[in-house]
Amino acid sequence: MSVEKLEKAIVMGETIAIEFKRCGGSIESDTYESVCSMLNRFGGDLYLGVEDNGTVKGVPEKATQDLIRNFISMVGNVDVISPTVYLTPEVLDYKGAKIIHIHIPPSSEVHSYKKVIYDRVGDSDVKVTATGQIAQMYIRKQKIFTEKKVYPHIKDEDLRLDMLPQLRQLAQVRNDKHPWVKLTDGELLQSAGLIGEDAETGKIGYNLAAIMLLGRDGVIFSIDPVYRTDAIVPLDESYSFDARSKKAPKTENGALIEALIIKHLHDDPRTTQLEICTATGSTRRVVQKAFAALQEKGQLRREGSKMNGVWIVEAPENGDV
Repeated sequence: MSVEKLEKAIVMGETIAIEFKRCGGSIESDTYESVCSMLNRFGGDLYLGVEDNGTVKGVPEKATQDLIRNFISMVGNVDVISPTVYLTPEVLDYKGAKIIHIHIPPSSEVHSYKKVIYDRVGDSDVKVTATGQIAQMYIRKQKIFTEKKVYPHIKDEDLRLDMLPQLRQLAQVRNDKHPWVKLTDGELLQSAGLIGEDAETGKIGYNLAAIMLLGRDGVIFSIDPVYRTDAIVPLDESYSFDARSKKAPKTENGALIEALIIKHLHDDPRTTQLEICTATGSTRRVVQKAFAALQEKGQLRREGSKMNGVWIVEAPENGDV
């Protein structure tokens, strides 16, 4: 993020999508209330080290990395933010002060902070307790994120239409008389329900399902920035694993176990080795060996005591293992 954009935010002041927080040696609870409310509304940008009136104070430089690690740990803890979310704070240098910027994308889920739901109203984080209001939040999410939502400005070049011949072949393998075999590209997309009409505007275009299935990486990220593939680790030529499931057949493949450990610890830094064994079907020896390998590579470290400590993942969740 550029300093120019930060300056524009300071001039604009706090809005439904901009929040300033004064931050000393620790992050206060109202910061996580703002994270929760922005996730539940339209997303936004959170700045630590800026007062409500836009005065830049900065965060203590020596505490910057600890603040970021603690923040990532908190939003990844299901007892704090539920469902958990993975956010990536960045440090900005502004007129000699350190500012921590956190971009919060809109989420398809309704989130709570310590079992309380918050919504963003103007520049405030409002506690939501009424059943009707909570129901309306779920309805609002469905309207925004349903796979039938039409994006009329998405063009053919935004999609991987070169994959359609492969789809035809797969369909033909399952049924040699499958209708897709003889359909044109446009007819196939219509038949698969990937083109729709916006009931409010009457415009016709590709829907979210088409984008998620066939969209180019940049297009998918611009529309749904919280979507990502966590890890795909090939075991042999006939098998691959997607770590989004966090489950796999019993295996002693080191790379796979390490990928699973990274995924579990990003979701819950308090996950135990025994829980990893249960989830993966692996022996305690194999899991201990994988933990040791990750620590040796500098991708994992323990913070705190054996009983009350947490695991800190130093490597990006979707990075190579």
